[in-house]
Amino acid sequence: MTTRKSGRIEKALTKKGFSKEQSHHTYFIFFHNGKKTGLYTYLSHGKKEISKTLRSKMADQLHLSPSDFDEVIDCTKSKEDLTRQYEEHGLLEP
Repeated sequence: MTTRKSGRIEKALTKKGFSKEQSHHTYFIFFHNGKKTGLYTYLSHGKKEISKTLRSKMADQLHLSPSDFDEVIDCTKSKEDLTRQYEEHGLLEP
């Protein structure tokens, strides 16, 4: 798939523990054990379709491979799987 709908990305991220914050962009910040982490990405307002290139950049911001990010979007990677992956890579404390 070359593009993804921004609404689908937004829904998937919020299901996986990301909190949405509005600013000049829509930020998605990962929370762990009720605390804000340094893991975040954002979408520009008005973007309807997100290209593969932009998804790759979002994946980098979230310390994920593009295929891992697509699994998050497609809901084949659960919140628990994502949290475990972040813990294994030392990005979160267990």
